[in-house]
Amino acid sequence: MSNENELVEHLNLIAQEVVNITELHPDGSLIYIESDEESYEAAIFMDEGDEIRCYAPNDEMFDIVMNLWALAPKVEKWAVLEIRVDEGKLSASFTYPDSLDPDEDSEDRRERALRKRYGEKPIIYPEDDDDFVELTLEDFAHLDDNDGSKPPQ
Repeated sequence: MSNENELVEHLNLIAQEVVNITELHPDGSLIYIESDEESYEAAIFMDEGDEIRCYAPNDEMFDIVMNLWALAPKVEKWAVLEIRVDEGKLSASFTYPDSLDPDEDSEDRRERALRKRYGEKPIIYPEDDDDFVELTLEDFAHLDDNDGSKPPQ
């Protein structure tokens, strides 16, 4: 990262947003983020003793993440960012695209990071809300191949 002060500022903003989202002190947390030029995914994991609870990021946190990723020079663009908070101290580790297994998906990487940090504690994910809809390929079967809205097979 070219500007360490900006990096630290953005990491602190992410930790502050964790407090805003969870309404908890971030000690024991893991913020797991994957990013590239087209997408961002993030999750906040809080140690609650016997279990780990997952919280979804808000729009403000995504804005901070996008800005942080944009700060990195092209040759330093990271793919995975793990932020840990312990005893009031924040630590971050970056994984770069050339270090990722192309046959592994983000869920596998996230699960490995969770097990490394929390062992076998159960992970409690938020329930889908009433507006959640899971789409399948059949939902797109009506699209005509010639109208440009369906990717080529």
